[in-house]
Amino acid sequence: MPIFVFYATGYRIDFDGDERNIVSVGGIYINSEQDGVEILVDGKPVERMRIFRSAAYIQNLVSGIHKVRVQAEGLTTWVKPLPVHEFLVTEASAFTLPATPQIRVVPHYIDNNGFGLVLTDIKNATTSQALFPHASTTTLVLATSSATVSKTLEVSPEYEYVDSLFSSSTQRVYQQSLAERVAFRFSDLTNPDDSTELSASTKELHNVVLYEDDGEVYARWVGDPNRTPYYYCVNYLNDQDLINDYGEHVYAALYEDFSQELVKAKETPGYDKICRSKIRIDRKQQEVKWFDFLPNANHLVLMLLEDGLYVVEVDDRGWQNVQLLYPGNNLEFVVAGSQIYVYDGEYYLELFTEIAS
Repeated sequence: MPIFVFYATGYRIDFDGDERNIVSVGGIYINSEQDGVEILVDGKPVERMRIFRSAAYIQNLVSGIHKVRVQAEGLTTWVKPLPVHEFLVTEASAFTLPATPQIRVVPHYIDNNGFGLVLTDIKNATTSQALFPHASTTTLVLATSSATVSKTLEVSPEYEYVDSLFSSSTQRVYQQSLAERVAFRFSDLTNPDDSTELSASTKELHNVVLYEDDGEVYARWVGDPNRTPYYYCVNYLNDQDLINDYGEHVYAALYEDFSQELVKAKETPGYDKICRSKIRIDRKQQEVKWFDFLPNANHLVLMLLEDGLYVVEVDDRGWQNVQLLYPGNNLEFVVAGSQIYVYDGEYYLELFTEIAS
């Protein structure tokens, strides 16, 4: 019974050294957006872990920083240094996008045989695969350079629908306003009684608000403070440990938002949980052209930058993972329900975040 209590309360005997030392341990709980991924901790594959559907619990980790790597063939790798504290479980949510963009071309026309058709100026390009060699297309769309053919064909109903989405999108208004240096008005999101009109660019999903401020995009939790997502929060022991565990940027944000809470935590022995109100989204030192949530995921942000459409995690502990969803210099995108559409100046595409089976 004493041995069982010793083990269950988070203590282990370290047999690696010359002497047997008693060490305290914790664990990491990783949720993965993709099935069939491999998880490595500090460069070593995790073999003994508990699997809970699309999540894994890795236990018996010594207190300190552990670099977690989630990878699979054909997917972009997710890496994050995570702090493990004694007797506590550190949570994280990994996302891995296809290394090769997965797209479906929205046909402009439907030919007499029912096949989708797009017009192109590229000679000898007869299919959508030839038009998009950098991507994997899920359905075949025919291509033609003959503009006269379109006069006898029916416009695709889906094309008209997607075209209407972009025509009514606030993205173009937003970009025009940025070009004209027109300031947007934002609510004071810390004051629920503030009636200031929100900017058209502001997005909200499941108690998280995305908004722009002086060229930067922030994610702010506006729900019940007692249910603040874990990645807004830290386990505070002292300033230096906080910086080592989470990064100077996290410490600076905490100090700016909750200086009084930090002062109080410094006067309280032991760990103290402190949560921020907002997190800045990494824009890779590029101009942000547009942003939105990844469908049904308030912890992942779609960020349209100068060289492509990216997915960025809100969780900035250590750093924020940024993965390319689709490359391009003059793109627009719209989120419609669970679907992501992109306009590249010539074609409408539907983007997928998983490899087509």
